[in-house]
Amino acid sequence: MKGVYTYLGLKTEGNESMSRGTERTPGWIVLETFSDDHPSVVFEGTPRVFKPLTRRRNFNSSAVTEKILKTVRSVQNGAHAEDARAALPDGTDVLIRALPVLGPDGVYGSQVWLGEYGQPVGEPRTVEAYSFDPVTCLTHHGPGVDRNILSINPIEAKRPSHHQIFEFYDDFSKQSDVGEYVETLVTDIPPSGDSRFFDADICLTDGRGIGRTIHVSMGYAPDAHGRPEAKGILHDVTDHVPHRVDYALAMTKKLAAQDHPAMGRAIIDVTTGIALQWLNPPIGALTPWLTGLPDFTEQGREAATNLRKRVLARSVYAEFTTPIRFTGTGDWIDARIGFEHYGENQGLMTVREN
Repeated sequence: MKGVYTYLGLKTEGNESMSRGTERTPGWIVLETFSDDHPSVVFEGTPRVFKPLTRRRNFNSSAVTEKILKTVRSVQNGAHAEDARAALPDGTDVLIRALPVLGPDGVYGSQVWLGEYGQPVGEPRTVEAYSFDPVTCLTHHGPGVDRNILSINPIEAKRPSHHQIFEFYDDFSKQSDVGEYVETLVTDIPPSGDSRFFDADICLTDGRGIGRTIHVSMGYAPDAHGRPEAKGILHDVTDHVPHRVDYALAMTKKLAAQDHPAMGRAIIDVTTGIALQWLNPPIGALTPWLTGLPDFTEQGREAATNLRKRVLARSVYAEFTTPIRFTGTGDWIDARIGFEHYGENQGLMTVREN
């Protein structure tokens, strides 16, 4: 039956629909496909916060949306690029080109070209993916993260690399929110509403010395066994968000290296204890802490948690000695660990052998 009605913000007539005032600017959009059965737009000209596909600006008709969904699901299943065509209500042919965004264990999203058929297709954007285990606090990079985002020599397609995530940062205004988000994933399963998602711009200097702005879109996505996990997309948006440097952080790094050359010193997330950025790398038997997480005794873990809470609440310096060891070694090391306040939900941690 032919008729005109409104559904999800779309103006529909018969079997065709197109949003009012839809734009026809060719370009790439980036979709995440890890959070549920309905892909969200995380980039359309500028970074977006998990925007429904039906609310995009460009080439927005029900026929195009349906074809995008079908194409993206095919890309998700086959992990290969795919082209498709769809028509706007006025008969304009639209080219849809979908490329997979590969994470460490599958396709986490797609970047999709939308443009009138016959127009030249622009160069794909730099988009990669990763996963984060909030229980082990380890991050696993997709196959292109090291090469295309950090510009370092990849070691292997899947590897725990929490130290690489933060080591290159120049500015990360939401860094103090990461721990609270991770805590939500662990304690509030499944998260609801906005608590399922986290997004931020991270400015870094890559392995070639080039300043870049990377937009991170992360969401709750339990693994095959139902354990909490976060999956995320890393997208180079330097052409839209200029690279910047937190000069106070840069000076803190420089002074830490000068004042404490024999002591490991790191900015940590007070909630989780994760070393966000080593200002001074640990030395001697504690060197593995730069690239891995130590094991604590139960008593040591409780002491560390209690002292971090004390530091956060009272902004005091607290220090204790505890045995720790690292994966691959059976030796326990007596380590002296200190915490002090360093801004919202952050602290400075010092580590040295006792």
